[in-house]
Amino acid sequence: MATTIIIARSSSDKPERASLEQELAELCVARGLDVLLVPDLYHIAENSEIWEELARLRDRALVFSWMYPRPAECVLRRHRIGDNGLQTFDLASYEAAQEALEAPHLSLAASDGSQTPGGALKELQEPISPRWYPVVDRSRCTDCQHCLQFCIFGVYELDDAGRVVATNPDNCKPGCPACARVCPNSAIMFPLFTDDDAICGAPGKLVTLDAPARRMYYVRTGKRCPECGQEGEATPAGSQGGKVCPECGRQLPGRLEAPDEPRESNALDEIDALIDELDDIAGGGQ
Repeated sequence: MATTIIIARSSSDKPERASLEQELAELCVARGLDVLLVPDLYHIAENSEIWEELARLRDRALVFSWMYPRPAECVLRRHRIGDNGLQTFDLASYEAAQEALEAPHLSLAASDGSQTPGGALKELQEPISPRWYPVVDRSRCTDCQHCLQFCIFGVYELDDAGRVVATNPDNCKPGCPACARVCPNSAIMFPLFTDDDAICGAPGKLVTLDAPARRMYYVRTGKRCPECGQEGEATPAGSQGGKVCPECGRQLPGRLEAPDEPRESNALDEIDALIDELDDIAGGGQ
């Protein structure tokens, strides 16, 4: 199968990035590979014709961008790109274009005999504006709807099949990664959130929910707890006294707290603190 190299240009003004992109494109063309230069994948508008053109590709696509591979692949698949094979690479992991050219998949593509001598170089251009929105990894999402219930900006909706979809991604508040912090399956990423490797989709990194975030999940969704087996309405921990499940915060029936045993911390206060933090983000800049 023929291979097309897609190189997504960085939205930054760093000259070393532009130089690496251009050199890699020229090296690929010299090896007989077709190359498409496109704007920064994360910032291409939802209704851009670039997505439509990329979706018409019938070749296997090897994509180089300045995002980690997992969020880059999810962005592409959201726009129905990659049905004929897709491999993503992080340009930031290479010090030079020649190093990127020697990546195993790219070396194989250059020597598989399917390319003609001297590839073609094409650039798809359009003005782009900075964006901030969640990238959902459908391979991890279980459609629990926690993000849908938690987000106050109207980013998420249910499609006709009952799947959670970020139908209004640009409603997201710039700088807010709250839904990624509370997703129980680490299915939500924000590639520009550099304060947390797990949230920006770094390889091998997944968000681990703390106790307040885990309890908030059960309070808001009523899902069955794998620890105590209870489901339905979840009472925040400590609100009724007695022994509570450390996972979901629900009251454990028939088990009373010993007089000298410290009571579980009140997760309701912790949840309120998280919501107050989200409200602060929502009000920022207004």
